[in-house]
Amino acid sequence: MFDISGQEEEIRSIEAESADPDLWRDQARARAIMRQLGAKRDLVQTWRGLEREVADLYDMAALAIEEGDHSLEEELEQELQRLTAELERLETRLVLSGDYDDRNAMLAFHAGAGGTESQDWANMLL
Repeated sequence: MFDISGQEEEIRSIEAESADPDLWRDQARARAIMRQLGAKRDLVQTWRGLEREVADLYDMAALAIEEGDHSLEEELEQELQRLTAELERLETRLVLSGDYDDRNAMLAFHAGAGGTESQDWANMLL
């Protein structure tokens, strides 16, 4: 689904490219590359952070089970729910991370051949 290692390799490649002094002669290209680098870094850091949080939660749960400590059960459940919601948010972000997904879109609603009711429905959507 998401190749973190591949993204990290791309980051290293872009960083090497950004170190080239000739890059900065074309300001528009340099800005685009730096924007791409920032976006990739942000995405990788976010996923790595989630990965660490899941590992910490797993370790905490394993320790609680090992010691027979049921007092952390509610806290673990809340943290699991929070991480699940965060994962769902990140999955949506990942789905919408294509080449053109950061651009605006225009939508048009046409009533078609449905008569007055379809026209009313199209107007409600606007």
